[in-house]
Amino acid sequence: MSENVCSLLKKLLLPDTEAVKQGTTELNALLQQDNGVSELCQVLANTALEAGLRQCAATMLRRYLMVNKNWKKLTPNTLAELKNGLVNILGNEADSSVRTAIAMLMGLITRNTEWPELMQLFFTLGASEDLAQKQLCLYVLSVVSGEGTVSLLPHCSVLLQLLDRCLTDSKLPSVSVGHAIVTIARLSELVNSQHAGQFQGIVRNVISVSHRLLAEDEQPVWEAIELLEVLIENEIPVLAADLPATVQFIMGLSSNLELTDGLRIKAITFLGLVVRCKKKYLVKHKLTTPIVLALFSILCEDVPEDHPLGILMSENPEVAFNSTGEDEVIHSAAQSLDQCARHLAPDRLLQPLMPVVEQALQSGDVNKIKGGYLALAMITDGCSDRLRTKHLDSLLKCVTAGVASSSQLVQDCALLALSQFAEFLQPDISRHHGELLPLTLNHLTEVCKRSQNGCPDPPGATRMFYAVEVFCEHMDQAELLPHVEPLLQQVMAILQVEHTSPYMKKNAISVIGSVALSVKEHMAVHFEKVVALLKTYLLADSEGGESTPMQLQSLETLAQLTRSLGSQHIQPYANDIIDLTMVLIQRAKEKDDPELRKTCYRVFAALASVLHEKLAPHLPPVVESIQSSLRSRQGVVPVLKNDSNEAVLRRLGELEYSEGEEEEDLDVAGYSVENIFLEEKEDTCVALRELAESCGEGFAPFIPSIAQDVFELAAYPNEDVRQAALVTMTHFVIALSKRSSEDGIKSFEVWCERVMSKLSEAVINDDYSVVTAALEGYTELLGGVGERLLLHPQHLPSIMASITRVFTGKTKCQSGGDDDGDEDDASMDEAEMDEMLVEYAGDVLDPLGKVLGPAVFAQHFPAILHLFAKRLRPGSSVCVRSYVVGKLAECVEILGPHCAPFIPHLMPIFMGGARDPSSGEVRGNGIYGLGLLGFHGGELVLPHLPVVLMCLSEVMTVEKEPQASDNICGALARIIAAHGKSVPIPNVLPAVLNCLPLREDFEENLTVFSTFSALYQQREPTVLLHLPMVMRAAAIVYTTPQADAACQAVIEDLIRRVKADQPDQLTAMIAAVPEPELRDRLHRAANSVPPAAAQPPAAAGGNQQH
Repeated sequence: MSENVCSLLKKLLLPDTEAVKQGTTELNALLQQDNGVSELCQVLANTALEAGLRQCAATMLRRYLMVNKNWKKLTPNTLAELKNGLVNILGNEADSSVRTAIAMLMGLITRNTEWPELMQLFFTLGASEDLAQKQLCLYVLSVVSGEGTVSLLPHCSVLLQLLDRCLTDSKLPSVSVGHAIVTIARLSELVNSQHAGQFQGIVRNVISVSHRLLAEDEQPVWEAIELLEVLIENEIPVLAADLPATVQFIMGLSSNLELTDGLRIKAITFLGLVVRCKKKYLVKHKLTTPIVLALFSILCEDVPEDHPLGILMSENPEVAFNSTGEDEVIHSAAQSLDQCARHLAPDRLLQPLMPVVEQALQSGDVNKIKGGYLALAMITDGCSDRLRTKHLDSLLKCVTAGVASSSQLVQDCALLALSQFAEFLQPDISRHHGELLPLTLNHLTEVCKRSQNGCPDPPGATRMFYAVEVFCEHMDQAELLPHVEPLLQQVMAILQVEHTSPYMKKNAISVIGSVALSVKEHMAVHFEKVVALLKTYLLADSEGGESTPMQLQSLETLAQLTRSLGSQHIQPYANDIIDLTMVLIQRAKEKDDPELRKTCYRVFAALASVLHEKLAPHLPPVVESIQSSLRSRQGVVPVLKNDSNEAVLRRLGELEYSEGEEEEDLDVAGYSVENIFLEEKEDTCVALRELAESCGEGFAPFIPSIAQDVFELAAYPNEDVRQAALVTMTHFVIALSKRSSEDGIKSFEVWCERVMSKLSEAVINDDYSVVTAALEGYTELLGGVGERLLLHPQHLPSIMASITRVFTGKTKCQSGGDDDGDEDDASMDEAEMDEMLVEYAGDVLDPLGKVLGPAVFAQHFPAILHLFAKRLRPGSSVCVRSYVVGKLAECVEILGPHCAPFIPHLMPIFMGGARDPSSGEVRGNGIYGLGLLGFHGGELVLPHLPVVLMCLSEVMTVEKEPQASDNICGALARIIAAHGKSVPIPNVLPAVLNCLPLREDFEENLTVFSTFSALYQQREPTVLLHLPMVMRAAAIVYTTPQADAACQAVIEDLIRRVKADQPDQLTAMIAAVPEPELRDRLHRAANSVPPAAAQPPAAAGGNQQH
């Protein structure tokens, strides 16, 4: 062995860049020689040398052989010498770092070539009575399996037998058991039906040994959970038989307060994973209730009364920095409970959870109360429909009490729950805004007082600000307007207090934006004073030159103000906003500030929404910056494998042996991307979508150059980025469809085909939010592109296949591999999230039917009807029943006269809906469907009319829901309009008049008064007899928001006809109306000017309420 090799390796370990470069060059030259590999092996074998030198030799040899062309240079003799040398060295090596480097080199060799001698070595060492040899075997196996798992597939069964025997060896130390479990986890990636039986036995032993070792060492238990995570996501149901024992084991870990927080969090997270992946098995084995109760008990664990629960309760960096282990455990339990809400049917979750929540809230124990409110907050999104329809009043009562609590911890959690209610329990919670907003505003007043009295960051401010924002964003404009002035005064006062914390000021600025989004143009009177305050922060930098949270929030609020005020009010300030944003984009470029960049893009998107094509001259530098953001790989951080030689690799950096040839870095387990760069890509896509949507031809020329960059992000590792990219691409296609140039047409055809293919692929294989984006993409494209979309022969089958997949639960995000083939109760369990996904799929049918036209749509309707009918099974939720009945009614409207052949199938569905005992929504949609069948069904519906009229008569006498009552009125009007001669009008028409005025579904006014007008023109005796009632009903809605322009035109036409035919009678009827305002309306209608060539509107309009 040459001393030169040792001196060369020493250079690589020096903290001197030039020395490392020189050593790299010399090492590269050495390895090009025939004996280069042998020289490094001799260094490895020399135990007299320091361990760092030998580790370096093994690491450098491995990285050299990673490059394919270098591997191919190895002669058979050199490779054989290398294999034999490593086996001999390994048995004598005492240093763990060198042993790891040698094992990783062995793994590389097994990845590239057969090595039966190494396998034999494993079996020999594993069967040895010498404990040290068995430990060595397990350690090397754990490393080698991480390098080339696939290469071990031929030996998988034998290796599993070896590992299983080692698990039951009580003499092995826990660290070696951990190595065995790590290897099993890596081999589990290869599991197929051939190995399923072996793995089932191994899993039992893993759980057994984990119980045994838990008291002395948590690491093997950690590895065991990682093994279970791999198996739970495997398509082969390895854990099916042992799921109860597995879940009980994990629940025990999650609730064991004596364990470290890290292991508890690992176990708690697994509970959320198993609910997501194996819902049907959990239901079958009655495990959902124990899991839900275990998670709730963790939420109720003790935390200090004055502790702010930072990581769960806010984004405040100061609070998050000071968060503790209790925070992390409670946070993980909250996230897993959220998974339960998203993936379990509501009753599976709420039946066990709500009673214990109620007990906790009434207990008087602060921590139990805290747990109750956190549980309510976490389940609100996933169970929103059930909570808003069945539990809203009781929820608001208890959360109002919590907000008034003297405990800051309880108050924070109650405000969190209230905020979630405001966001996800719409529209029902809007009825309570009048009582809930003052409650939150009172807290805002208290926060302002504390801030002005010297408290820079008052307790509870974070949740309070969030609650105020959510309420403002979801309130009706008219309801919020009376509160705007005092609300703005309070938040602007916070901004003017010098010692208020930056985080408080950021929240105050955010509230201003939320108010603007709700009151829109009414914010114009406050615009200048708000902007005067924001100017303080808009151009301010931190000491390091980066953007500050207040600057970013001010810019975001400026975007919200721009969007809300609209073109008329923002036009005078537009150039100033553009100039400011351009300055900040340039600053973001100079400072390489992704947060500032993405916020500037949002401002430009807001400007596009009000300026439209006028923004086009300013777009080139913005699009250039946007394209740079899309292509950027900033924030991509390689994650090294746990058993890689990280210290050496960090010191050496990248060694280029490949001379330009791309190599696979086997030391990298994967890549992570910093959150801010993920957010930048997502926000960039969102901004592009709005630019394409709003700027029209002004933006279209940029699409061909930028579309590929966005399209590539549709395959990005992050779900939110994929979703945003997919939505943006659909809008790009819509924008391209409007171009008439030859290049524009060609570009549209290319991207239309690519995007449609990507949408179909996403529905099959992607995550929930991306699937919803894909389904919405179909809807947008059908509405925006129209018939051109379906010219490609594969597009219609692709759309229908996607709809069918979602309805039958055959997408990855619906099944998650949890398909046991049983059509039992478990398979019928459907979470609200799954129900919502089906609604997204069903919503594609409306634009699809309109594009296809009634005749072609009728050809596809049998399959569509079958999909919907299957969802009306016993036990279907109110939301499912309402949606199915309402959507089928919409389909009838699209089909028009072509619905007649389907009357025998649709009539029972609508009749059942009309008589639904538990929901006015379902009844209203069923009644709406009956009316449409009556209107469009032609002669084939006549035999059914007596039964339909009897049904409507029965429900009319008992119906108390305004919407359903209005639908009865509309349905009767449609039936009269279509089949007046077959309907007992003297009995039916008074029933219609008795339903007036409509109380909620005012769109039906058009249907009703169109029917009155048609009957009057036919001189139908009953309508002539009741003409005074018709006139009064018309006066009540005329010139009010209850009558749209079309309805007002119908009323005017009717009254003008009466005036022309019976002027004296009309005068008498008007004089008989007691209310002066109504008389005035009738006079105005009678004296209105008829529009030129007016066409009488159809009577089929109306609304359903799914």
